Amino acid sequence: MDVKLLAKTLQVTVVLKGSVDIVSNGAYVLVVGTETSPRRCGGQGDLLAGFLSIFSYWTHLKRTQTYDNQQKHLKLYGPTMLAAVAACAMTRECNRRAFAKCRRAMLASDMIDEIGAVFEDMFGSQTDCQI
Repeated sequence: MDVKLLAKTLQVTVVLKGSVDIVSNGAYVLVVGTETSPRRCGGQGDLLAGFLSIFSYWTHLKRTQTYDNQQKHLKLYGPTMLAAVAACAMTRECNRRAFAKCRRAMLASDMIDEIGAVFEDMFGSQTDCQI
């Protein structure tokens, strides 16, 4: 599937989940290939959708602020694309950590248990978060 063409045609940001996640806004294509696990569980897409929602809110909010050097990716790719990449990376890491603990018995609730630690490791604490 040509993700870039689809995104450009529909004028949206598209996330194609797979062994690597492909994100495109029609102008750019980014690949999220961070380590994950071989286990996919029901509810994992719901977690991705939730991460997409909150990261989209935060990146659109950040866009209204003055750009500085830390926001160069936000300026280049735009808030929705950056939110999608962050959401994919967050989902993949929660999946990886939950699988390491629970193996094939992993459920989406096990991924939920990993959210706090994964978020802090990826983005910092609440007070110094830089997305």
